Amino acid sequence: MMLYKQGVYWLTLVFVVTAAGFASSQTGDGPAADALVIDPRRFERMDDTLFDSGVRTMGQTGPKIAMRQPGDKKVFRAGEAVAVDIAFLPADDGAEPDMETLEVVVRRGFFGKDITETVRAHVQGNAIRVPRVDFSGYTGDFQFRVYIEDRQRRGSQLWFSMTIQF
Repeated sequence: MMLYKQGVYWLTLVFVVTAAGFASSQTGDGPAADALVIDPRRFERMDDTLFDSGVRTMGQTGPKIAMRQPGDKKVFRAGEAVAVDIAFLPADDGAEPDMETLEVVVRRGFFGKDITETVRAHVQGNAIRVPRVDFSGYTGDFQFRVYIEDRQRRGSQLWFSMTIQF
């Protein structure tokens, strides 16, 4: 009987510790939970029509796109915290942005990826707020394209780039 009680005690202890560890890993707390991970190993060859070199803003007939961070053509050291804060403001006639039409694409060289669904986890109201972008240890030039429409289906897009170096 004594051996049985000890076994139940240890089994209960293991269950409680495991459950507590699982619950804490699911809360989203911690630096990794807030990071937007960009992994170039998962990029595919991209159609060049998605990126028009030299054009940084275009077609802002729809919602206004205000980049607060990081800015265009910024250079960061590998491992340095890179925050992204982009706000979507009403068009000149007051038409609100439709966040359901948001599209975000990232490119490195000839390869890229649509990261819209990953970015949606960082949408707060009418803004994208990413406290830290994790480039998975990769360096180089990254280009981003952000597209959104307003409720009247008028689109706006923004291009920006950043360099990650050693």
